[in-house]
Amino acid sequence: MHDYEYKTSDAQLSNMSPLLKAYPKLEVLQVRGFGYHSDCGLAFEPLRHEHLKSLILETGYMLCNKIIDQICQLDLPEVEYLELWLGNDENYSQRLYYQDENEEDFRSNIAYSSLSNLIPIISGKAFPKLKYLGLRSASYSDAIAKTIVESTLLEKLLVLDISMGTLTEQGAEALFNCPKINQLHTLNVSMNFLSTTMIEKLSNLKCRVVAEPQADSAEYRYYTLSE
Repeated sequence: MHDYEYKTSDAQLSNMSPLLKAYPKLEVLQVRGFGYHSDCGLAFEPLRHEHLKSLILETGYMLCNKIIDQICQLDLPEVEYLELWLGNDENYSQRLYYQDENEEDFRSNIAYSSLSNLIPIISGKAFPKLKYLGLRSASYSDAIAKTIVESTLLEKLLVLDISMGTLTEQGAEALFNCPKINQLHTLNVSMNFLSTTMIEKLSNLKCRVVAEPQADSAEYRYYTLSE
């Protein structure tokens, strides 16, 4: 281990803030693992870290709201790369995954979902220097897409990664119809549930689009790490 990168595994998941305090020159923190409890075995206490540039949290089951809130409370002025594997959101209405939703249902469900906790990140307020945002392996990818197209973050973001999730034609259409998406360098929507027709449509965007592979269509959709 050196001063610029630290990786931890399942067995070591704990409060990450003391580690950040112990390594003030750390530039990359990558945590992989998951738990079935509300805290996922992971925690952050509020702090300021002057040098961290990349924060990567790879959880399998669920990155719960408490942890998302703790991430948003971190003062990380130099972070440019943020990658969160979100997993399941048990508070988001399951029926929205399997049938069309209207705008009222969509807005109502966001208020009770993890997406509301992600707003400081999606808005760009939490990490003002962000260039890469990965909201991956999520059970609510369509809702993420519909929300992020309204954000000014897209005006400075270089890479938007919504891969490994449950993105369908609805979410992809929202991305396609957003002019600010063309300001990206790369849009990654691979390993979702997009049709060949939609992939061809997205290829007309001015940014680089990563859309292959896609999962087989299925009546019930799962984010990549759900099983």
